[in-house]
Amino acid sequence: MFRNVCEQSDARTKQSVARIMGRPQPSTRVLSVPAHGTDDAKRYGVACMGGLVMLRLPNGWQQALDAEHRYLTCRS
Repeated sequence: MFRNVCEQSDARTKQSVARIMGRPQPSTRVLSVPAHGTDDAKRYGVACMGGLVMLRLPNGWQQALDAEHRYLTCRS
């Protein structure tokens, strides 16, 4: 419970700073995603890399975005 409150507070702070600086904003949701290189990441085609949710493409990786075009963050 406290982890969620802390993660959402951190995300709101990052959103404010990103908005001021004109940069992409993070989503307020922090997802549990398998770490890059694990069997689950290879199986599902999604991985947590440096706190960002990445989707596997045939020729590389793409950063995952939510419906509001904010980048998704994760913990592995």
